[in-house]
Amino acid sequence: MRDESQRQEVRRFLNKQFIEWRREQPGRKAGVVHFADWLGVTRNVVNGCLTSGTVPDKESLDRMALKLGEELYRVCGVVPPDARLRAIAAHWQYIAEENKTAWAQFAERAAAPYIAEKERDDEKIEGDH
Repeated sequence: MRDESQRQEVRRFLNKQFIEWRREQPGRKAGVVHFADWLGVTRNVVNGCLTSGTVPDKESLDRMALKLGEELYRVCGVVPPDARLRAIAAHWQYIAEENKTAWAQFAERAAAPYIAEKERDDEKIEGDH
């Protein structure tokens, strides 16, 4: 039953967002295709949400949430990504390539001790069985 109620919630939420967006659009360019373009996803993704309440794939959901807000994650039953990570992703295209590489390397170095600890813990758990 939760599955159907979630679909209804996704349909309601996205239809409301579409109607609000449409009111703000000048002229005739306010169809589903234009809404999908504005969201940065395909028309099929938007149609699936509007008609059958389909929860979009992660990449589409993230793109849509940039425009529609974090509530979209709740409506879809998905835990939202860290707001700081989303801010980086939203601005990633404007960051110089050398800085992208440096940030990625920093993240790998910063996470390495925690990854190593988790791997040791996982090995210990496997060894206990």
